[in-house]
Amino acid sequence: MPKTIKVLSTVIRHNPHFARLVTIPLDKVAPWKLTETTVVEGSINGIEMGRRSLKRWDDRNCWVDRSA
Repeated sequence: MPKTIKVLSTVIRHNPHFARLVTIPLDKVAPWKLTETTVVEGSINGIEMGRRSLKRWDDRNCWVDRSA
């Protein structure tokens, strides 16, 4: 199992019509050596958010859909 990481980030809404999301710097997940969208489990402030897809955003960030 890949190592657990902790990331300080902000929940954002890129567009009022889209779901909330959390951006994560790619360098934080670099140890996982990801090559494609990956299912992750996580929590925000200690509250489990369940299984979500971690997707690449751009050359510096990836994102996780925060909506239920």
